[in-house]
Amino acid sequence: MLSIRKICTITQGKTNRNIKNPYLVLIICTIFLILPSYQVFSQETPILAVTDISVDKRIESELALPLTDRIREIFVNSNQYQVIDRNTINLVIEEQKFQLSDLVDAERTVKIGKLLGAQFIVAGNLTKIENLNTMSLRIIDVETGVIVSQVSGETTGGLNELLKLTEMLGNKIVGVKPISERIGSIYVSSNMKESEVFLDGNRKGKTPLLIEDVQKGYHLLEVKKDYYYYKAEVAVMNRDIIEVDAVLEILKGNVFIQTYPDKVNIFIDKKGYGQTPKLIKNIIPGEHELILVKDWYKKVEDSFEVKPYETTRVQKHLIMIGKLIINVFENKNRIEKITVSNGNEEYLFPLEYVNNNHSIELQENRYKIIVDGPNIKKIEKELSISGGESHELKFTLEYSEEYIAKQLSSEREKEEKLLKANLEKLNKRRVNYKTAGFVFGGGAAAFTGGTVLFYLLSRNQLDEYNTNYNLYEQESDTAKAIEYRNTAQDHLDRSRTLSTVEYVFMGSAILSAGISVYLFIRRPKEEDINRLEMHISTYSQDDFRIRTNLIKRF
Repeated sequence: MLSIRKICTITQGKTNRNIKNPYLVLIICTIFLILPSYQVFSQETPILAVTDISVDKRIESELALPLTDRIREIFVNSNQYQVIDRNTINLVIEEQKFQLSDLVDAERTVKIGKLLGAQFIVAGNLTKIENLNTMSLRIIDVETGVIVSQVSGETTGGLNELLKLTEMLGNKIVGVKPISERIGSIYVSSNMKESEVFLDGNRKGKTPLLIEDVQKGYHLLEVKKDYYYYKAEVAVMNRDIIEVDAVLEILKGNVFIQTYPDKVNIFIDKKGYGQTPKLIKNIIPGEHELILVKDWYKKVEDSFEVKPYETTRVQKHLIMIGKLIINVFENKNRIEKITVSNGNEEYLFPLEYVNNNHSIELQENRYKIIVDGPNIKKIEKELSISGGESHELKFTLEYSEEYIAKQLSSEREKEEKLLKANLEKLNKRRVNYKTAGFVFGGGAAAFTGGTVLFYLLSRNQLDEYNTNYNLYEQESDTAKAIEYRNTAQDHLDRSRTLSTVEYVFMGSAILSAGISVYLFIRRPKEEDINRLEMHISTYSQDDFRIRTNLIKRF
């Protein structure tokens, strides 16, 4: 076999005669330089070339380079292939005068692969329809021209989303082991992002995840996140990528509740679950509220934690209790609070329970019950409560001594003030009646004098009438007789007018005299005023009447 140095020298020597392009010499020398390595590793690591992705005219051509480099990087990092350098590929393409668009043609792609000495070649294309970018990658067997594996995906994003899509497709397609039927790959996605993936009990990473180098056979796949879980048996039969879409479901556990005594009502998160002892299945993991209720026993309020696939045991000893009912005959609204204490603990009896036959639960003990409120006498009772028994207390409310004294003092002040006001009124009325009596008495006397005066004047006019009338009758001279008659008539008219005034004055005199007499009769008597003054000065300290009225009002 010729040495590599000699082959390159011979080839270089023939450059001027047979080979027009010096780059082809470099390619040939490069192939011969790496050929021994291929001979050493060809049975274990295939040679692969990654051609630039073909991008249609609706997409920027500059995107091809970063996307292709990302695919090449994935294949290099997989350690499953010997990846030919990009510059070498470009030299061959340039020498053959191919365009990137020509690589869509499978025949030309295979030809490039053969020129590069590759066993497999990766080709891809990126197209765009409206806002949707579609990428496809395929691995072609150079010897047969058969597509060994192909994947595709879509995205509507820009360069970052395209890079993510490229990485996903590259990771999916790189799992194919063309030379080994014993190794496959599993691509795991899930309905919950970043779920933990376990294969045969070993943690592999978080979803979405490509698990490579999976041996042929059946494998246990588990996907977990918080209290959610997915499990499946995955069969790897060839070098294909098996896609698993894991739908995680919440894990559930059980709780077994046991109490002493039994037949206690169970409430979990305010929902009834029957009576103890009981095994309750399919409880969502986490913290739950527990309430246990049984007549004549203290209610239990607690919590417990359920873990996935586990049975939590809860045991409770209930304390036996008695019940207390309080009734107040009247005016329960005057109560401020009712306290029930056993020396160590103090409870407040709910006021809305009073007179409603509602009870509070108390443990077996001796208790002091205190009923208190503003202006009422404090009530204190002692009572022994036994388990399984109901006790009823009845109370009659009374005013406190302080409140009664205060009310009596207030009532006394009010009555004294009232009596003094009455005394003042009596004195004023006596004075007023007396004054008015004298005024009306004086008026009666004046009207009587006027009556006498007008009587005398009326009699005088009547006498003049009689005198002139007699002269009229005796006079023979007609003219003088008429004059006497007219004069007599004038005196008669005056007499009648004066007589009318006389009667008016007489009536006024009688009325004034009557009013004067009435006022003197109806005026407060001196002895009444003296009696009231005596009552005020000797006001009794006996509060029986006031106390009686107060109790009635209560």
